[in-house]
Amino acid sequence: MSADRLEIAPGVSLRDEDLKVEYSRSSGPGGQHVNRTESRVTLRFPLLDCASIGPRLRERLRSRLSHRLTKEGEILISVERHRQRLQNLREARSRLVDLLSKAAKEPKKRRKTQPTAASRKRRQRMKQALSGKKKERRFKGDEDA
Repeated sequence: MSADRLEIAPGVSLRDEDLKVEYSRSSGPGGQHVNRTESRVTLRFPLLDCASIGPRLRERLRSRLSHRLTKEGEILISVERHRQRLQNLREARSRLVDLLSKAAKEPKKRRKTQPTAASRKRRQRMKQALSGKKKERRFKGDEDA
């Protein structure tokens, strides 16, 4: 991973031009210093407009990260954990890479399998136990009469 590119999947990387960085005042650590410096970093990544990502991958990311997208189709990541702006920027970039790389992984195809003999027997025993429990609860009528 070079300084100006973020690798999110094998053969897929983002350029710095794809990201928009905004700075604002942080509410985190820093004492009086926090009132004067803009150390909070908000990273905006326009997923729907990014040319670095192919259409298939873009669609997978869009569906998996739909809860994180804004109305404009951007992913926002804000970091105000550290006192220095540069540390917050590094963490925001790292979080973005983690988020995108996890969402970019293709899910494994499920292979159909048969239930094992032991699991079938276990299921039968459970059903019989439940059936017996229900039989015990039934009203049997007056046995004295």
